[in-house]
Amino acid sequence: MSWLKVKGTEIKTKTRYSCDTTIMADVIEKKETGQDFPKLNILAFDLETIPIGENRQQIIMASLVSSKGLRRVLTYQKATQKDTIIKSSEKELIEELIKEIQKERPDFIVTYNGDQFDFTVLKDRADLYRLTLDLGFNTRPIQFLRRGMSNAAIIKGSAHIDLYQFIFKVMRTTLKSETLTLDNVADELIQEKKLDMDFEDMFRIWKEKKDLKTIAEYNLHDSVITLKLAEYILPNIFAMCHLTNQIPTDAARSTYGQLVESFAMKKAAQLNTIIPNRPSSDTISERKRIDAIEGAFVVEPKPGLYANIAVLDFKSLYPSIIVSHNISPDTFDCDCCKNSTKNKVPDFPYHFCEKRRGFIPIILEELLNGRAKVKAEMKNHNKGTQEYILLDKKQYAFKTVANAFYGYLGFAGSRWYKRECAESVTSFGRNYIHKTISEAERYKLETVYGDTDSLFLLLKNNKITTIDKFLRHINENLPGMMELEFEDFFKSGIFAAKKSGTGGAKKRYALLKENGDMKVRGFERVRRDWSSLAKDTQETVMRLVLTGKKEEATDFVKTVITDLKKGNADLETLIIHSQLTMPIEKYVQMGPHVAAAKKAQAQGLKIEPGTVLKYIITKGAGSISDRAYLSQFAKDYDPNYYINHQILPASLRILSAVGITEDQLLNKGTQKGLFSFSKK
Repeated sequence: MSWLKVKGTEIKTKTRYSCDTTIMADVIEKKETGQDFPKLNILAFDLETIPIGENRQQIIMASLVSSKGLRRVLTYQKATQKDTIIKSSEKELIEELIKEIQKERPDFIVTYNGDQFDFTVLKDRADLYRLTLDLGFNTRPIQFLRRGMSNAAIIKGSAHIDLYQFIFKVMRTTLKSETLTLDNVADELIQEKKLDMDFEDMFRIWKEKKDLKTIAEYNLHDSVITLKLAEYILPNIFAMCHLTNQIPTDAARSTYGQLVESFAMKKAAQLNTIIPNRPSSDTISERKRIDAIEGAFVVEPKPGLYANIAVLDFKSLYPSIIVSHNISPDTFDCDCCKNSTKNKVPDFPYHFCEKRRGFIPIILEELLNGRAKVKAEMKNHNKGTQEYILLDKKQYAFKTVANAFYGYLGFAGSRWYKRECAESVTSFGRNYIHKTISEAERYKLETVYGDTDSLFLLLKNNKITTIDKFLRHINENLPGMMELEFEDFFKSGIFAAKKSGTGGAKKRYALLKENGDMKVRGFERVRRDWSSLAKDTQETVMRLVLTGKKEEATDFVKTVITDLKKGNADLETLIIHSQLTMPIEKYVQMGPHVAAAKKAQAQGLKIEPGTVLKYIITKGAGSISDRAYLSQFAKDYDPNYYINHQILPASLRILSAVGITEDQLLNKGTQKGLFSFSKK
């Protein structure tokens, strides 16, 4: 994606395009990075709806916010909010919405889940009233085109970017949020929150025909934070466009594999290399039937609390292995290097050519070097400046595509598919991790945990100089672009036990830095299917244990349990969230959230698929599902449920690793601790 400078003859006659100027071009020049670019007009819009049966929605309100200052709410009931225009019907609301968008003439229309919800609902309601959704710069109506497993709402003349699609397909692996709601994602990325309003409250206010000011403000704020989120994310999408030669609407909806393939096809054209055909459906099915490729080597941790942990990472492990060992379909098992050992794959009868560079290593090395160059340039700018931000988005694009190459080699739908290449990458990875652990033992460094490309090493007497010497030794013996880096030092860390069986759990640990910051992976504090009381209790326990206050942590949990037994807990802190993924009647297993929704439906509340339910387990007879009620209908809570199914499990994830038992938390006796603070 680039800005263009066009020279030519202006066409004076009327055309079907709604634009400022139509030119018959003689010369088209690409404007270089760093030149002044026109400011884009970005328009965010959001709908509020109520269910009307048969999985259909009725639009009750729409909001529009643009980067040029437009703030508008459209509805057809009384609302005293200052930016609101009141029409007489849903049909007039849609007509006014079309006019407002046409008048604003945005370069980009942004939504959050607009492909699957906002534009889908808008199209359904417009069809009902026989209205044409011509929202772009020409007279062609909105189209829904298949993109993988879903449809994309495409507007000719104005690019529609569904931010949710890019976040779900590309950014989610870097986010802490487990649930990708607008509220969670905006809170994490731009420190903005949605206004507080339950769907049930919205439904009630609309049906009672009260002043809709609160709904209007809620609706408008959704568009405001969608616009702010777009201003944060669009540079990521544009950087991906520059790298892969995709247009924004495609880059925003592409999977990792599609991004890699677009980049590879671009480079193949530049290098005059033949692009393989897309595999047939039969070929893809045949590839999928093959057993999964063996993954990374994991050092299972011993549950417990440890002091002085250094975390080391292999820099871009899989990409650097591919480049360093020339792993590519066109270098696999060449005749000229049969007896060579440099690129002989551990545990497999494979080798890769040492005399001729492969296509994949060539283009992947360009990505890795490009990212290194950009990161070096970032050091010349202050963090937070426009220059720094744009460079950061650029290096993120390099990193994203580079890290996806390994998966692409083993992806059944890949043009450059070669299972043996993917097997070789992980085999080399396991081999280097094994060798590094063995070398660490020579330096008297104990590996407490290791996973894929990371090692967690225990320092003796906090001597960081030992790590420096160890790193120099390892890196002197690594081939090509491979490098082991020091990530960080943590003064303490706790590794949880498995939920069942013996030993430590993978990817479930908490580390504490000297400045008090915590790095947490795999615990309930990041999940929505636990009450806020359980999450907060676990985080408090985590911090107390990491600072050596095991007894205080135990006493804290006992206090929480006592308060629950006495009925002192706030109902708001006991709410559990769960999403309804399909119509209630289609559920075979009646989980608590489904049972709660069914009871609410019996009381006249309409609940549609996609609704995030908030429920509480109450007192009474029967199963947990029998006692689950939506929060607005819950009058009390079952202390035994919250103690045994929320507080104890969340707390014991941490405390069991330092020898505290359930009986101790329930004052049923004591037991000597099984683990000490630091391991010798």
